[in-house]
Amino acid sequence: MSFTRRPVISKTRQLILDTDVLARRAFLEATTIFADRTLERHHAVVRTWNSRPAFSRNVRIERFRIIAEIKPKGRHAKKWFWVDQGTGGGRADGKGSPYIIRAKRVGGKPGLLRFRIGHNPRTLPIAKFNQGDGSSSGPFRSAREVIHPGIKARQFTKTWTDELAPEYRAIIERMFRQFQRRG
Repeated sequence: MSFTRRPVISKTRQLILDTDVLARRAFLEATTIFADRTLERHHAVVRTWNSRPAFSRNVRIERFRIIAEIKPKGRHAKKWFWVDQGTGGGRADGKGSPYIIRAKRVGGKPGLLRFRIGHNPRTLPIAKFNQGDGSSSGPFRSAREVIHPGIKARQFTKTWTDELAPEYRAIIERMFRQFQRRG
C-alpha cells in the first residue's frame, strides 16, 4: 500500500496562504482594469494616425510585485516613443532635441527630401490628441538634408498613469477593507 505524506499546515498558516491567494487575485484584477483603461487611451490617440502602432498589454504577478505593461508593437512602434517621449533623449524639460534627416540614395545617386514647411499636428503637448488634422501646408521645398527642430514630448503615458493612479489606489483600498471585514 503506497502512502503519500502530506505536510501538516496549521490553521493560521493556511489562513495566511488563502489570504495571499485572494489578495494576489484581487491585485491582478485591479491592475488588469487599470491596464485596460490605459490601453483604451492609447488606442484613442492613434485612431486617426496614418501609420499607427499596435499595442500589446501584459499584466503579470511576480514574487514581490505586479506589473502592467503596455508596449507599442509593429513597424510603427518607434513613432509612439517619439511622440510620447519626444526626441529629446531624456531631457527633463520635455523639449525635443534637433536631429538630422537625410534623403535616401536612389540608384546610387543622392536623393532629395520633398516637404512642406507648415504642419498641423494631430497631437500637442501635454497629452492632447485629436487637436489637428495632420495636414501640411505652404510651398514645397527640397533638400538633401534637413535639421528637424525635434518633437516635444506629449507625455501621454505619464499623464494617464497619474490620472488613473487615484482610482487604482481606491480599488486597492476597497479590496483591503473587504479583507478586514472578513477577518
